[in-house]
This record gives sequence, C-alpha cells and structure tokens, in this order.
Amino acid sequence: MGMFFSYLHIKKTDSFSTDDIKAFVDLTMKDKGYISTDNSNEADVSAALYTSDDSRWITVVSDDITFEDADEAEKAAVPFSEKFNTYVIAAACIDSDYFMMGLYNTSDGTSGWVNVGDFEGLPYSRENDLEPWKSILTDHERFTELINGDHVFAEEAMFGSAELIGMDSDQCCLGIRMLDIADKSRLTVMHYKKEAAVQTGPPRFDIPLYTLTPCKIGIMQAVGVVNKGGSSKGISIQFHGDYVENDEITFEDVEFFYKKNGEYVSVPIKLNKFSPQDSKPIYWWYDRDFVIPPAVDPSIPFMKRSELESERKFGVRFTPCGNPRKVLDIIVVIMPIEDVDGYVSWYVYKYDKTKRNYLERVNKEVEDIYREGGMDKDVFKASYLDPDDYDLD
Repeated sequence: MGMFFSYLHIKKTDSFSTDDIKAFVDLTMKDKGYISTDNSNEADVSAALYTSDDSRWITVVSDDITFEDADEAEKAAVPFSEKFNTYVIAAACIDSDYFMMGLYNTSDGTSGWVNVGDFEGLPYSRENDLEPWKSILTDHERFTELINGDHVFAEEAMFGSAELIGMDSDQCCLGIRMLDIADKSRLTVMHYKKEAAVQTGPPRFDIPLYTLTPCKIGIMQAVGVVNKGGSSKGISIQFHGDYVENDEITFEDVEFFYKKNGEYVSVPIKLNKFSPQDSKPIYWWYDRDFVIPPAVDPSIPFMKRSELESERKFGVRFTPCGNPRKVLDIIVVIMPIEDVDGYVSWYVYKYDKTKRNYLERVNKEVEDIYREGGMDKDVFKASYLDPDDYDLD
C-alpha cells in the first residue's frame, strides 16, 4: 500500500509566528463548529504544525485538510495566504501513484501547479504550470526535471524538491497519521471536538464493510455494524434460516465484540433457540445493558469519520458447524432492543434477491477476472461456487 497525505506549507516571514498560525487554525475550526480539547481520546479532529530553524516553511497537517484536485487544494490554501500575506503550498499524495502540488500567493496572484504520476488513468484536474514556481526555488531547471521525470513512487518528486524549496525532508511526506515518526520537538499538536457532537434520534444500524463471501463450515465469520442514529441501550443478535428448526447448522466460538479505549473486547456468548409467535425458530442472544454508541457526526472529514466509526463498531463472530449445503441460508440480524426498526441484516445474496442469482453473478465475475488476467482455468475452478453444492430452493 502506498502513501496518502495532504498538507499545507506556509512560507515564513517576519510578520507572523507559529503561534499566529495556531490561533488561525483554532479560529478556522471554531467557525466549523469545533472547540479545542486537551484530551486526544475525545477528539473528532486533530491538527499539527511542524517548524524548524532549518526550514523556510511551517507545515500544517490536519484531518480537516484533504483534497483530491486543484480546486480543492486552492480552497484549502488561499485563506492562509490571505491571512499571512505569503506563499502557501498545498500538496497531496494518493497511494504513491499520484502527487499534486499547488503554489499560491494572493498578494501577487501567484498560482502554480504540478502533477506527478497517474491519477487512476483520469485526466489531471489542472495541467502543469511550472513558471510561477521560480519565485521560491533555488534551481528551477532541476525542479522541472524532477516534476517531469519518472518515479517509482510519486512522492519522490517532493523529496527531491525539498532542498530546492528550502524545507526539511521530514516535511515532505508528513501526514496527520505520521506524527509518531516526526521530531516531537518541532511539532505543535492540537485536538478539536464537535461542540454539539452527540447525534439524536432512534438508532439505525449499518454494515460498513458488507462481505459477499459465503460462510464456510468450520471457518470463523464476522459481521460488524455501526450506528448511524442516536444512542440507545440493549442489543440483540439473531441467526435466521430454515437450518435452525432441526439444528442442521449450529454455531461455535460465538463472540460479541466491540471496542473500548481503542482495544477490541470479545465476550463469549451462548445462542439459545427461540420460536417467535407465528414465525420460524431462530438462534438468538441479547444484552439489555449494552450501550449503543451514537453515530459519528457526518460533517467530520471523511477519513477521520471512518476512523471514528471503526472505533464504535460492534458485532458478532461465529463459526458455523453442520450441513455445508445450508450455508447460503445463514442470515444474521443485529437489532437495537429499544427500537427494533433500526436493525440490519446480513446474508450473502441480499443484493441478488435469490441464492441462484448470487452464485451466477459471483461465478461470472470471478471467471471474468481470471480470463482478463490470463490465468489458468484450473485456478478459476478452485474459486468456483458449484450450485449443486447448495440447497437453492
């Protein structure tokens, strides 16, 4: 996996200090509904400033500073250039395949742009404009060679340009999730939380990573959910399917899992058979005391929101035992006790309507992948899901 980062570099002048930049970041976050906090565990967004005597630039990284094209980069950089009347570089790297960098100075109209690498085969959002970079470089010709050269990793162009721009190499690939490897004496770290972060309303569960791989006898499977609604109390986990009535499939090593203080907690649970009125029997377990965490505020930047949702995920792990012909019948339901309409269900053919449709689609997709890759048919057969191996009616 390659590198991902976004940041701003602010060119130093005698008219402002690192403290002034921190105050401006604080104000910007306040305008977006955040307040400062010293507790990193309760933070929704973090930011950091990097500065050193050897560099002509102060770097700003934040969960809130992310961009994927020239317009977004300019939108992030311009407020800092206007505030401090100086040059600002906005740069980002996507999976080490593509690196982009813009140079802005609102006081004289500077606007330069460079691209390195391939952005998923898509056209660049803005073509290279190298002339404006002369104002901050010691060697424009060398910079041009670096930008237009071939690189195994796109961010190499930034490492090569650091000395020409006048910054530390540590600043080249600094991201909000890379602070642990930076010189702590050069960092100022800030944390922010939403002023009104608690979501209200009924709980509404969602499966963020919906796997379409069928269960296998003797192999552990997991279903995890996040809450997209308000907090609630009490959780129920249920297993539905025709296999329950005669115990054609049972489950071992069943665990309820959730996170506490950043660590997964696994609670062994026992499933009981229950026959609801006018309905088929199910296996189930419940805990009336489990506190369902509220949704993460949807206005929080995507990467940080995904991280926070991961911290609030909970669900069930289980190992099916019994008749392998019945594994496609396994339906897992995770339900809030106080508002059952907030439940979510998992089964492999959910988006295909029928088990037969599911098998046909998956086999075709796998066959296409192997064919396009020029792989041997025997390799495809090993991944083939034979309809004759399952009860489809």
